[in-house]
Amino acid sequence: MVDGSFMATFGHAAAKISGIRMNGYALWSILLLIFGLATLVAEIFIPSGGVLAVITVTAIVSSLVLSAIAWLWVAPIWFAAHFAMVLLLVPLCLLGALEILPRTRAGKRMILQPPDGDNLRGPQTSTDHDLRQLIGKQGVVRTTLAPGGYVSIGDARYSAVSEDSLLEFGTRIVVAGLRGSTLVVRLPEAGELSAAAEAPMSPAATSRSESADPAMNHGSADTAAMPSSTTSAALPSAGNPHGGNPPAPAPAVELDPFSEFAAEDSAADSAKRIS
Repeated sequence: MVDGSFMATFGHAAAKISGIRMNGYALWSILLLIFGLATLVAEIFIPSGGVLAVITVTAIVSSLVLSAIAWLWVAPIWFAAHFAMVLLLVPLCLLGALEILPRTRAGKRMILQPPDGDNLRGPQTSTDHDLRQLIGKQGVVRTTLAPGGYVSIGDARYSAVSEDSLLEFGTRIVVAGLRGSTLVVRLPEAGELSAAAEAPMSPAATSRSESADPAMNHGSADTAAMPSSTTSAALPSAGNPHGGNPPAPAPAVELDPFSEFAAEDSAADSAKRIS
């Protein structure tokens, strides 16, 4: 607690220096105004749940009340000056706390700065630009698109979704657009398909297609191992040492295993009719 005699002495000294008629009420009105402005600025940076706001309003209103007690009937011009100071300083403190202070070095330390938008969106923008360059290019389906899967364009593999119906493995496609970071593909038209047939696939894409479908490789090997009809006809056989076409085999006769029982049943029926 501050002694009243000290406050009165301090008030009279300040009055002599400034030439303002001041008493204890006037001094407290000025101190409460300064305290209220400080809590107003603190309310913006400190989450207090409204406690500092209540303190700010109480301090400023009390400052006006004490100023009225000190000056309203004795020196109305000083009360008017105090009231005008309140109306001027409160908006200035709000403006400084919201606009000016965040730009200073101390304000940057107090306020968490958001990330730079250019650096945040840079890699994604570059990726989208690279994918947009693929629109109109042709490729091959590497996994069945039903409707999503993977396609290869040149030597690269991309995630894709079919614009048409289900697309099987090995189907030629054309990039029609983008859906986020996924390619939207469709079947090529007649002119596009002929142009694609003239352009050979790269060796890397061919090797990937062979490794992606080992069953086709085994089938190719088995087909190569099987002798063709021309080779078989040209090879000599054991019964025909001179080569040439072997004689055609006799047609096979199929026997019905139930023909014997059918004949017995017919004979029994005939005997019944005669008797």
